[in-house]
Amino acid sequence: MISLTKENACTSPAAMKKGATIVTMNKRGKIKMEKIKDILNPGTEHVEILLNRKKNTYFSWACYMDGTSFITRVWVVKCQ
Repeated sequence: MISLTKENACTSPAAMKKGATIVTMNKRGKIKMEKIKDILNPGTEHVEILLNRKKNTYFSWACYMDGTSFITRVWVVKCQ
């Protein structure tokens, strides 16, 4: 069983890989398991994690880290 805590939340975009399974928590506390479809602008300060192309669901890594994203926590549970 995986313990999802603030202490083991992801803090580096380098841990994010295309095809990896992640768990996200939004500002309302909803937890969701998702698969990374793509990573835009890797290696820059403008990294965006694309979760759903049709719905254009993504989050900016910079916004996640400074607390302005709708995603408040990210955990990588399986890397491809």
